[in-house]
Amino acid sequence: MRNLILALLILTIGSAVAKDDKDKIITDLHYLCLNTIVAGLNWTGGKWIEATFHPLGQFQLGIFIAETTFSDGSKRQFIHFTRDGDSEHSHCGAELLPFSVDGWVCERAGETIMYSEEQSRGGISRIIGSTSSEDSRDSLVVMPFTCQKR
Repeated sequence: MRNLILALLILTIGSAVAKDDKDKIITDLHYLCLNTIVAGLNWTGGKWIEATFHPLGQFQLGIFIAETTFSDGSKRQFIHFTRDGDSEHSHCGAELLPFSVDGWVCERAGETIMYSEEQSRGGISRIIGSTSSEDSRDSLVVMPFTCQKR
């Protein structure tokens, strides 16, 4: 009987912990966006040179904010951006900070995505190549875009 009670207690605690470790979606927004110009620099011959880049054209932008409850009871909110509905294609996830710049910002490994729902526009920048010590460096790019809610 004691083993049965212990087994039931372990199952009950296990299911309670599993429930606490779930994400709760707070905001889930979807936009159809357009990028028509990309500005940037390429590293060529040991110096930065202005370059021409192909715009993204039309793409889908998804923004969701999830609140994660950890097993110790603490909660944190994370913002996630996805482009074209595929988190592998372009994804940025970061802890949502208590301040914003009239919208949302996510920074990850030299890439920043910003979006203002009020202005229906945003931008993507990639600057990781600026810190490389290699002879071959990643390009530095800036991609402004506008959106419509889907």
